[in-house]
Amino acid sequence: MNNEFAVVNFLDECRWDSENLNNYNLINYAHSDLSNDEKILTHWISYITDRQMKFEDVWDIGGFVFSDMVRHYSLDGVGVANISSPDSFFTGSAFRARLRCPVSNEILARREFGVGSVVEFTSRFYPSDYVSIIYTLKTLESFDRSIVGYLTEIIRLYNVQPIASRAIIQGLAYGLYLLSYEDIGQHKADSLPDTDWIALANARANSTETLLSDKSRFLRNVDDFFKDSKYGKRYNCKRVWCSLRDYLKSPEFSPLFRESLQERNVSDDLIQKVFCNEAKQTVELPGDVWNNKSVFRNCLFSISGAKDKDGEPFNRQLRKLFEQERITVGYPEQFDVTFDFVQRMCDKQLCTICPFKAVYEENRISKICINNADMLCPVSLVTCGYVTNCKSSDCSLKKMLEKRPSY
Repeated sequence: MNNEFAVVNFLDECRWDSENLNNYNLINYAHSDLSNDEKILTHWISYITDRQMKFEDVWDIGGFVFSDMVRHYSLDGVGVANISSPDSFFTGSAFRARLRCPVSNEILARREFGVGSVVEFTSRFYPSDYVSIIYTLKTLESFDRSIVGYLTEIIRLYNVQPIASRAIIQGLAYGLYLLSYEDIGQHKADSLPDTDWIALANARANSTETLLSDKSRFLRNVDDFFKDSKYGKRYNCKRVWCSLRDYLKSPEFSPLFRESLQERNVSDDLIQKVFCNEAKQTVELPGDVWNNKSVFRNCLFSISGAKDKDGEPFNRQLRKLFEQERITVGYPEQFDVTFDFVQRMCDKQLCTICPFKAVYEENRISKICINNADMLCPVSLVTCGYVTNCKSSDCSLKKMLEKRPSY
């Protein structure tokens, strides 16, 4: 699987090219002066609602509503999430921004939100998402209403030497799961107004604070979370891994996260461990229908010669292969590019220009490789829709193809 990981590494580097921000989803903020903390919390809350919906709706409309809510939360506290309050950002069936749609918001204007419109957003799992959000906001009140403040406390639990980046990332992943997802349960919308969510959120917040104050117990919980069992939570928390991935890699959020840690006087050594390559290698592939789709999965295993363990989640198998084969270029999370690749390539049966096949046998991919540093890369554009500059002689994919004798 070495070649397969290397191809995915090439595509993933194109995806996160900081010179081309249109390769990923930018949040449509309601305010232009949000702090780093407010932007990251908006991102986290938006991801809570990102389930079985068009991602454009989540980031364009949901992001607008939640960034307005986060601004008010920073000033007024968890009351903005109290569903029984007239000042709440929550109605019986939707999340609602207080801010009227400004003329300058071009994204909402394109979506036909007229001037003066009330902007509302309903997630597919609205009742459970509401519970996750109010629990999150109440817990963060003890951490300066800051998700980075919360994560900083977790990072400082690992302020001993020697400590591996892997351990810190595992602690952050469990901490994010604990913050918003653990034991949330299923809820019906009509039951929301009849429940004292503030009281429940208080109890949960106190429990979380107690856990974080007991380092040995917290670390035991992290170990349990990462136990390599078939039904372990480690491989079933997609939104945790998506968010953490963005904080480590995204040109939009990684600088904000790093700067916020520096502002909280986290040591340079710990910050380096959070953002190093080993840390990125620890992030799991967010389980998704695209990377688990048989048309891609079956072909990948067939090309590589690796054995596909039927019924075992793809992200779990990739982790095992990564460790067993001691992959040096690429890592499991990068296979998230299949969200873009499978739709454009596999579903259209464009095997004759497939980069995965090209590293083993000659196909027509050379017909779309221009090898010109003054131009954009057609391979990344055609296969995944990523706009990135041609690396010419420094292109890792080109170097792989050149190693194949028949190319």
